[in-house]
Amino acid sequence: MMKCLSFLLLVAAAQAFVTKEVQDSKSQLDLPAPLFHSLHIFDRPVWACTIGWRPIRSTEDILGYRLVIREEVLPNTRQYAAFQELFIYGQDKSVAAVAELKQGLWYEYRIQAFTSRGYGPLSVANGLYIYKNEGLKQGQFTYSVMENSEN
Repeated sequence: MMKCLSFLLLVAAAQAFVTKEVQDSKSQLDLPAPLFHSLHIFDRPVWACTIGWRPIRSTEDILGYRLVIREEVLPNTRQYAAFQELFIYGQDKSVAAVAELKQGLWYEYRIQAFTSRGYGPLSVANGLYIYKNEGLKQGQFTYSVMENSEN
C-alpha cells in the first residue's frame, strides 16, 4: 500500500514538473516586449483608465496582447495580488480600458504579445496610484505614475 502511494505521489510530481516546463517554454517566445506610451484617468462613473502601448512588429503572427494588472494588497505594502487580466485581440490594437480602480492603492500593469505558439516577454512594470490631493488642488483627486517600476 505504501509503495503504491509513493508511486502515485512520484507520478503526480513528475506530471506537475512536465506541465510547468511546457508552460514555461510556451511562454518564452522570441518577441520584443511592447512599450507603454499613454495613460488616461477617468473618475466618472467609476475610477478607470485607458492604457496605451506601441504595437510590436514581428515575423510572428501576433494574435493580440495580454494586459496584466495587479493591485496592492494593503496600502503602502508594495505587495501585489492579481486584479485584472485583459486579452486584446488584433496585432494592430494598442489600447485597453481598466475599470473599478480604488484610491490609495498602487496598481502595477504589464503587457505582452501572444501568438498561436505562446506568449512573448512581459513589459517592464509601470505603476499607478490615485489619491485625494489635500495640497494645491484641495479636494480634487490626483494620480501618480511610476514608469519602469520593478518590484
